[in-house]
Amino acid sequence: PVGRHSRQTSDTDDRDASNRSGDLCSRRSLRECARAPRQRVADVLIRYGALQDDLDPLRFAEGYPALFHRLQSEDPAERCQALRMIAASDELDAIPCVVETLLGTEDRAERAWAACALRDLVAHHELKRRDFARPTGIHLLPRDSSHVDLRPLAWVVEEMLALEDDGNVSSSAATIAGYVGMKQFADELAALMESRHPATRNSVQYALRLLEAVDDDGNVIQHPDPGDDPASR
Repeated sequence: PVGRHSRQTSDTDDRDASNRSGDLCSRRSLRECARAPRQRVADVLIRYGALQDDLDPLRFAEGYPALFHRLQSEDPAERCQALRMIAASDELDAIPCVVETLLGTEDRAERAWAACALRDLVAHHELKRRDFARPTGIHLLPRDSSHVDLRPLAWVVEEMLALEDDGNVSSSAATIAGYVGMKQFADELAALMESRHPATRNSVQYALRLLEAVDDDGNVIQHPDPGDDPASR
């Protein structure tokens, strides 16, 4: 859904958001929070908690009950099928469920499909800011109050990049970073140009091109033609 306004959070809201996100963090198997400075962890979780306040997984569950229940299935194949369907749904409210699957599963196939689902949801949303008044190339308009700001997903991208490069999760992380304008990952992405996986190299190359046109606040000025995006192939 689009048109929802980003909510301003109070100190109490931030503490509540941090507690909710902390529940997710405590279940993560990919990296323990203790590996990073405590204040930094608290900061990123508070920001992600604020994003969770904009995205309502309950609304997703009620709007797509069969799909939501399939995502909770004991059968990994069913969960992967649900993730493929979510990727095509354009439902941002599904992002918290996708992230929890991505960071909680030990199944490599399920993790790859969750990463792809997150990538596609993010890419579709960011391209809604396309400026069609400028026909040459892809230009994005500045974010406004009707656009859900997905930059708080940076800590999720960091977790994805921390995994062993398998050509799936890392390539999806690169695409997300590029479209959202997460310039803080430029150096890590550049290092992945040495990946042995063509999918990772192609996605990283595209993401780095996007980040060349991003300011320090993550505001994207211009995109290359999405036909070059490996995610669209």
